[in-house]
Formats: sequence, C-alpha cells, structure tokens
Amino acid sequence: MHLQHLIPWSDLVYCLRVDPTEISLPIGVCGRIHIINKATQIKVSMRNFITDEDVCTIKDCRTTDELKVFSKNKLSAPLITTKLQRRQTKEAKNKLNYFIDKFYKTILEFIDGEDRKHSDDVIKKFKPAAPAAIDQNICCTECYSQPCRFNCKLFIFWSLLFNNQIDHILWLDKKKEIRVAEAIGQNYGGQAVGNGYNFLILYHLLPFYVLSNVIIACGYESDPEKWGSFSPTHYYSLINNIKEDCDFKTFIPSLRPLLDEKIFMRDMTKTKELLREVFRHIYVYFYLKKKFQTSDEDVLSEIKRVLRYYLDFKDLQWWK
Repeated sequence: MHLQHLIPWSDLVYCLRVDPTEISLPIGVCGRIHIINKATQIKVSMRNFITDEDVCTIKDCRTTDELKVFSKNKLSAPLITTKLQRRQTKEAKNKLNYFIDKFYKTILEFIDGEDRKHSDDVIKKFKPAAPAAIDQNICCTECYSQPCRFNCKLFIFWSLLFNNQIDHILWLDKKKEIRVAEAIGQNYGGQAVGNGYNFLILYHLLPFYVLSNVIIACGYESDPEKWGSFSPTHYYSLINNIKEDCDFKTFIPSLRPLLDEKIFMRDMTKTKELLREVFRHIYVYFYLKKKFQTSDEDVLSEIKRVLRYYLDFKDLQWWK
C-alpha cells in the first residue's frame, strides 16, 4: 500500500466488511427497542440474538425517531462493490471519518510541500535548462498532431505537466507565455460538460489510486474478480477504460506500460512505483487548483465522492 504510515487503509477495509445479520430497529428514550408495530415485532421474534433485555417494557416510555443497529457481529470478508448498503455502526462511522480525515490531511501536507518547493522566490530565480519538453506520448488538443506542429501553449503545458516540470510551468505562467488557470479550466471532447484536467484526475486517477490501494489492503492482488468496478470483467471496468483515451486523457501516457496485466498487481515494486506517480499527479492537481482557482474544500468533497461512488458509501450523514 502507498503511504500506509499516513493513510489508514486498514480502517477503510474494516468499513468494507458486511454483517448479513445487521438490522436497524426503533428505540425509545430508554435506548432499548420499542415494538411500535407488528412488523417490528416479527423482526424481533425472528432474531435469536435479540434478548428480552434489548426490548423496552416500560409502559409510558416515549418512542424516538432514532434507529439502533443490532447484529450477531458476523463480519464478511471485505467486499469491493457498489451493490451493498454499508454498515452504519458507530465504530464503522468513526473509522470511515478517521480515514477520510487522514487522507484529506495527507494531501494537504503534500500541497503545502509543493507551495514551499515552488515559492515565488524560487520561480523568479528559475532558469530552464532547455526549452519546454515535447512529449511524444501525447497528442496536441488543438492541432490534433503528435507532437504538436504549431507549438501550442496548451500542448506545452501538458508536456511539462506529464513530465513533472512544475517549476517550468509556473515560470512560463509568470512570463505570460502560458496561462495555467486557462489550462486547468479548459474543456475538450463532445460531452455537454466537457472533459479536461479535472476529468483526468477526479474521474480516473483519484479512483485508480484509492481502489488500487484498497485491493492491496484487502489482499486481493491475485484475484481480479474481487476488484469490484476495477475488475477487467466488470460491465464498466475502470481498469479497461483508462487504457485508452476518450475526449481527453484518461491516464498519464508514460505510465500506461505499468498497467500491463503482467505488471499491474503482479510486480508489486512497479505497482507501488505507479501509485507513487499517480499520487504525485493528484496532489499537484489540487495544488494548482488551489493556487489558481479553488479552495481546500474541493479536496475533501472529491475524496468523499470517490468513496461514495466506487465503494458504495451512499449515506452522506456518515461524514462530518
């Protein structure tokens, strides 16, 4: 797993376990079950793990609007899927909130590191060792050539970005030779909402990073059928989708060789190298967004969106 000393992947794995005996029942101010109708009575009578002590017998005890979870605590192996109602116990909620908080703060730490690394003083003194690199792996989004025939400014931005030359990007922005804010907000493709940098990071790299680490944390590296929407046989396989571009980049072009089925999740040294590079692109994206467009809250909301969409944590009340 990547950054397991900072991001508690094991807590997220705990929240992926399902208890098939779990049931939520109405309670009173006493904190015990209130038999408010025949349906509740049947549910209670059919579950031997609910004892007489769990049921309220006080005649005038007031019923609340709250539900309490009862179960045998028979947890399944972790399930990476979007077809479940996740557990809502207090412990699971606390662990999920803790995971989100630590993941969020970890990205903020790396954003702060980028801030220090690329301070205004550093950029003023920056002198490129060579002209902006021309990336042979990408096609220009303006002239549709590979490489760009006309030295398009956006092509220069993507070439530098995909080669992690952030100082050079910021230096060119200060010289007004490229505009980072424009590049970040640029949309491509034929979809109504458009696709661009956010499409690459938020809809491909961030889910890829989270799901890859979850697979490793669950110990499912050698069992693709347990990878959920990451499985090559899933009806909408994210891992298959990112191997080809659509309306913009769906992955970092130079990293695609590491997605080969003989390497990804088989050669763990190269897989971890891949995750490090993907994570770098994620926090650089949020760094540039914060510097030129938006706030830290975007980081938190996008982490929640990925967990909600790809791992079935649909109940937003779970989160602070």
